[in-house]
Amino acid sequence: MKIHSAILLSIIACSLLASGSGPVAQSTDYEAATEQIRIYAKALEKEGVWGFVATAGANGWIAPHIHSAHFVHWIPAAEVLRSRYEWSKRDFGFELVKALDIESLKIVDPASTQEREMQVERLLSFSHWIGGTRGFGNFALKMRAENLSCIPLGHLIADLDYPTDKIEKLLSRQFALKDRLRFQIEVLNEEAPDTFTMPGLANWEEALEKQWRKRMKRAYDLYEDEWAKHPDATHPAGMIPRKYSFYFDNQDNFDPFSLTTFWVRDLRFHICIRGRTDPVSKRLHNFLLFRKAIGKFPLKPTRPLGSFPGEEIQEGFYEAWQPYEDKLGIHPGASGYTYREIRENRFFDYDTQNLVRHLKRRVFPDTKEFVARQNDYVPSSRLIREYRDWLFTNPRFSPEKK
Repeated sequence: MKIHSAILLSIIACSLLASGSGPVAQSTDYEAATEQIRIYAKALEKEGVWGFVATAGANGWIAPHIHSAHFVHWIPAAEVLRSRYEWSKRDFGFELVKALDIESLKIVDPASTQEREMQVERLLSFSHWIGGTRGFGNFALKMRAENLSCIPLGHLIADLDYPTDKIEKLLSRQFALKDRLRFQIEVLNEEAPDTFTMPGLANWEEALEKQWRKRMKRAYDLYEDEWAKHPDATHPAGMIPRKYSFYFDNQDNFDPFSLTTFWVRDLRFHICIRGRTDPVSKRLHNFLLFRKAIGKFPLKPTRPLGSFPGEEIQEGFYEAWQPYEDKLGIHPGASGYTYREIRENRFFDYDTQNLVRHLKRRVFPDTKEFVARQNDYVPSSRLIREYRDWLFTNPRFSPEKK
């Protein structure tokens, strides 16, 4: 009987982990699901992120449905166990964010082709697991892992001995645009109960932006109305309907050093779900297209062109690409810049670039020294130490209120 009860609780916990809506479960259900999150957290702490992903796959563990803090704040005060369960998922999600940040710093170090291939495989396996559940934080973590995988993928493309068919197979495991948009729409419609529609693929960014801005305007109109009625209110946004307060409780003009860190952790950073695109993926695909067309990476032109003064690699790429420009149309200078960054071990996604830059400011606190040495190689061990010190001393990342 005890065995059957344990199995039943495990089934309930797993179903709740992947559930973001639906009928409110009994208190024992939330207790079982919260206990499962604790098991996840202990495994992550003990085994590290890659060991955890392997264990999760072996045990059939489902990724938790990680909501925004805004979503959790709207849970009725009487539903204490449900609220505690949601906060535990967010805490676990933040531990995953930190684990990926640390892995991104390790990727800064020089590595062999085999190591780069393993880095890609691990990141895409994590992306597949966390994206198996469609939540606000799940989307952030999935995109972080996939953008991060572009760094070692760039090194593999730059290695002419590494087969292009293997590269394309790895790339095929990343988000297809249509799947990504469907994920985003589902998250938006859950976090801010509304009816977002699937945009066309050709102009999806503009279409999603238009839908977002329309709802944000309505949110601010409602806020102004509530402010007029309750001028002494400390937080009028809490008086407007949840479907609109999601847009009001948003920090539009903010450029943190690690976007995913704040996205998962911060109450006021919802705008990312609207459709921020990291250019690293497009740069990667153009770089691969250049390699497939030319078959080599010219380090300088055969004759001076004057197109990129002082930039021999860009000039070489531009010259080699001229016969293909009308047919394929990508800008060869950009691929030359990508290649140069890879050679200098400075090819990063947006989050990693900002993270490394921020930590180097801590390594070189003097402004003049930082400007002079910002492109210097700093071992990952030093960057990780600075990262952990920064988290420890930043009150913004203290445990969230339960």
